[in-house]
Amino acid sequence: MKIEELKEFIPTAVYTLLEDEPFDTFRPSQFKAVQAGLFEDKNILVCTPTGSGKTYVAELGFLDTILRGGKKALYIVPLKALANEKHTEFIKKYGNKIKIAR
Repeated sequence: MKIEELKEFIPTAVYTLLEDEPFDTFRPSQFKAVQAGLFEDKNILVCTPTGSGKTYVAELGFLDTILRGGKKALYIVPLKALANEKHTEFIKKYGNKIKIAR
């Protein structure tokens, strides 16, 4: 589904960041997470196969938390190498918009 079709469900601050992404569609699990209330202050558990978009759902969730309320978010991964990779990626994508620490 095209991201623009869900614009009314996505907070403006988060949607603005999505406009910089190199893609314009959500995968099914991402679409379902938005429909299930990702941006409505609900807890959501996403259980889908590798490569289905779970990490991006988490990114959307932490961006909303940080941008909406000035709160902090914690992103946990099982491997140090993956943590370093995601840290570098998040700095590159969001470093000029939010504070990212290790």
